[in-house]
Amino acid sequence: MNECGPCTECCFAMGVNELDKKANEKCGHCFKGCKIYDERPSACRHFVCTWLSSDWPKKYRPDRINAVVYSTQSGLHMHETKPGALHGKHASELKGALDVSRRT
Repeated sequence: MNECGPCTECCFAMGVNELDKKANEKCGHCFKGCKIYDERPSACRHFVCTWLSSDWPKKYRPDRINAVVYSTQSGLHMHETKPGALHGKHASELKGALDVSRRT
């Protein structure tokens, strides 16, 4: 299993209703990690980054490919955190290896 390390891409990518935070917007609680981690909202607690629960190499870490891969009942999704990221070498490689739907 992988660890977040310096990656905080999910803090940008996901919307969090409890914090009135929209997707693709930096979270005000994110600065070198989550400043409210112990009290973070349920949306944050239940979000599962696929990279974290995998043994994928570090080159696929979300902050390196500028995209977050996550799972829902409808399958795997890839959400780019920078425009055009899904066309980058490693993101394209990963997207091709997985059956993911693009979500921006």
